[in-house]
Amino acid sequence: MNHEARIIANRKEPVYFVKYDSEVSSPRWFYLQVSQIKERAFLSALKKTPFDCGDYGKVLASGYGTQPPEHVEVRLKEEGLI
Repeated sequence: MNHEARIIANRKEPVYFVKYDSEVSSPRWFYLQVSQIKERAFLSALKKTPFDCGDYGKVLASGYGTQPPEHVEVRLKEEGLI
């Protein structure tokens, strides 16, 4: 099990790109707008066992695989989210 996150947009509520790999399920990715008051807890959760991204903010997009499709990134950029 492996979590990886990088900040995409540093704002009042930052947006993270999160990748999740597990030995028992398919890889997943998420764009997560993290609540400012929950950011520290979110960063700690990355080091632990599986967690629900929705507990730490708003999931802007998600899917299976290691990278999102291009149309997802285009939509998020057009909406000014990343």
